[in-house]
Amino acid sequence: MKRNLVRIASTLKLLGSLTPTDGVNEPWYSEIGTLVHNSSELMRQFYSNLCDVPEVDEQRRVTMYMESTESLTPVRTLQLNAVFLLHAVLYRNSVEILSGADNPLYNVLLELGNMPDQVSDEQNRLVLLRLRLRPRDDFFTSGTGADSGETAIDSLAELRQKLLDCLRDAPTVNLRHGETLTRSMEELLRECKRESRFEAAAKAQRVIELLELTGTAADGQGEGFLQEAADEISKRARHRVQLAKERQDLTKIVAFVQNHNDAVRRKFVAFEEYLEAVRDQKVTVKNVYTTEAMQRGDKEKKKKKVDAEAQRKEAEERRKVEGEKVRAVMNEHPNFKKLCTEDPGLNKYLESHPNLTKAQMRDLLDRRPDFVAVFDRHPEELIKIGRAPELRKMLDQNKELKAALDKKSEVREILESNPDMNRSQLNDLVFSNAQLKDLYDSRPELKEILQTRARLFEDEMKSLEEQKPEEFVAGPLVSVSCRYLVKAGVLTSVALPPKMVAKLTFEFSSVRSGTTHVLAMWNGKAALAFDLQLEELLEMQRNKTMVKEQGKIKLDVNKTLEFLNEKMRF
Repeated sequence: MKRNLVRIASTLKLLGSLTPTDGVNEPWYSEIGTLVHNSSELMRQFYSNLCDVPEVDEQRRVTMYMESTESLTPVRTLQLNAVFLLHAVLYRNSVEILSGADNPLYNVLLELGNMPDQVSDEQNRLVLLRLRLRPRDDFFTSGTGADSGETAIDSLAELRQKLLDCLRDAPTVNLRHGETLTRSMEELLRECKRESRFEAAAKAQRVIELLELTGTAADGQGEGFLQEAADEISKRARHRVQLAKERQDLTKIVAFVQNHNDAVRRKFVAFEEYLEAVRDQKVTVKNVYTTEAMQRGDKEKKKKKVDAEAQRKEAEERRKVEGEKVRAVMNEHPNFKKLCTEDPGLNKYLESHPNLTKAQMRDLLDRRPDFVAVFDRHPEELIKIGRAPELRKMLDQNKELKAALDKKSEVREILESNPDMNRSQLNDLVFSNAQLKDLYDSRPELKEILQTRARLFEDEMKSLEEQKPEEFVAGPLVSVSCRYLVKAGVLTSVALPPKMVAKLTFEFSSVRSGTTHVLAMWNGKAALAFDLQLEELLEMQRNKTMVKEQGKIKLDVNKTLEFLNEKMRF
């Protein structure tokens, strides 16, 4: 997993720095070399667009609301591969970009078909696109059919722009109820002439002409047009805010990439210095007069003095570690391997944990009773991993022994009530009952079963002495008062007597992931008990269900999640 993550990071680094892959010295890059090569053009275009910020002097007009900008240089320079790439994006996402089949761009894309092949770097020449500008008066006086609709849209846009310019320079306009927008603008025109504000008067006159041209001067349409203009301004303002946020995010990305590259360069220089220092230290400083042959002789003497006993202990330790693995047990005992592979769940777990030890297998069986059921037919196979099977199943495994114990129910009851004993306790128990002593001496299979269980129990107790108590802690436990939960906002209401609430305490405990058990106690006695499921609380938070009813109490979902996140960490 670590090697794959390192390769993914190296690929992203090569892609971000526009560095070609070396398929000869680094053959693992051969599979992704094509991807990096094909994506390099996208990264160049991304960096170019990111750094291409137009200067203010390249724009002819910018309003205070950024309503309209017009470029003085309507000539654009593009590469052929960039044009092909743009065509491919439009063709693949034509359904989302185009409003319908009546869009003129739809027929153009349908006629050209899929993306053309990318040309080579030598043929990837620059293409100049010159934009033809038409006067706005031509749009007002010409155009039919679909052109007339576009002309109406342009005229309304100009009317909106002229109206905003006029209102910024002219005095305040009072729109009275029942008056049209044209009459209000005429009143504004007369006021501007009276105050000798001729520039504002010219703008007001232009607005009146556009009102008559677009038909907005009709009765009842002025307020609607103003509302549409206000909505359009709000929409554009929100769009500009979104663009500003996106630009800030891109700026952060660029800064992060630059900082990462700087850090990589510094590490590279540091590693070069370290390697150079290692090369310089190959010559020992023990004695400047010591010859190289004498140095080699000293090294050979040190190698010969290696302790053979230490090597033997290391070999024994390695064999011991290998023998503790479940895989070794499966290789030595075919019946045990057959039982493990027959169950899909257990087999999948063993395949995903090839280095599983016997102790880890015993802990797994303690947590998963369904895996223990796999060995019900042959419980004696559990002894191979140092786990004592259930005593009843071991006794019933032998038919003759089972028949003998069924006749002596008292002996069976004594044995099953004392399943875990050491050898000393077993001897005391055998001599405490005459029937048990007689059966123990006459049935060697019973003696072998009890002696084996006693030996496994002693080994388990010995291993527990070496382990730390912290290894057996299942989860956290937090005890708080009811008043604290009410003050923190976790409990919204408690339908209990006030005298009881004053002495009520809550214990939060968790032994399973995602489940928290809650026990309310009053004077050392249990009052309430319930479980909180993390998935249920998160689902209620997502559905905006603020309160969870739990009998006599009600819990605030958000405060409960905050309390569990803060107090129930383990």
